Amino acid sequence: ILDDTIILITSDHGEPFAENGHLGHGYFLQDTLIKVPLIIHYPKLFLGKRIEDLVQTVDLFPTLVEVLNLGDYNLSDCQGVTLPPLKNKSREFIISERFKDMYRLKTKYPHLNLDHMEDLENDRKTAIRTEKSKYIESELGNDEFYNISKDPFETKNLISSKPETLSKLKSKLQTWRSSFKSSNKRGK
Repeated sequence: ILDDTIILITSDHGEPFAENGHLGHGYFLQDTLIKVPLIIHYPKLFLGKRIEDLVQTVDLFPTLVEVLNLGDYNLSDCQGVTLPPLKNKSREFIISERFKDMYRLKTKYPHLNLDHMEDLENDRKTAIRTEKSKYIESELGNDEFYNISKDPFETKNLISSKPETLSKLKSKLQTWRSSFKSSNKRGK
């Protein structure tokens, strides 16, 4: 029965433990928070290989639709892509977002004075990450840029150096945003 069962293990987020001075989750988009395990056991397709491709949790739905042969689903509006080894094409980049939620915190913890967190909590962030670099756009202007291949722990923010890679990532992020139908757009 195990050979006919899909077992999928993943997580919704990681947990920083003071790397880069960050403790806890919810405010930052460093890899310690956004990189999570994805383990799939299904001997008919996934044969104990480690796949280094960039993936997102939104890729799980179209992958399972294909693995389970559920052809009735229209996946044309789906953000996710089918994972390797079912498809040979890899993602060029992944997106992570962090939305404002001070209202939720103040509602959940009305007895706490959270004024010192107002800027941190009200900063919407969007990250675009490739295998080699990451750009984190901050609504409050605290943008970040990292060369992941040379600095995998994201310790040196290169945003002031304005490399060509940064403008390419900004352009890809804008193209990604504009790809949504107007009824689904969240915009800035």
